[in-house]
Amino acid sequence: MITFPTRLESTSALVVYGHDLFFARVNAEGSFDRLDQNFKNVLLFGTIATLVLALYGTSSYSTSVEAKDKFLLK
Repeated sequence: MITFPTRLESTSALVVYGHDLFFARVNAEGSFDRLDQNFKNVLLFGTIATLVLALYGTSSYSTSVEAKDKFLLK
């Protein structure tokens, strides 16, 4: 028995050999890696955008002169 991954998401290939030769593509349940119809795309992208803006804001704050003077020990 030999198994190997494929380029398809959540799919593997299976080859069994002996007296006979058997090949099958094995994948998860049909709805395993599909989004539901009422998935909230706007909420997901809004959350990601908020996190990116927060990351940008905190990195610019940490590199500012005021933050360096406040937290450095002299």
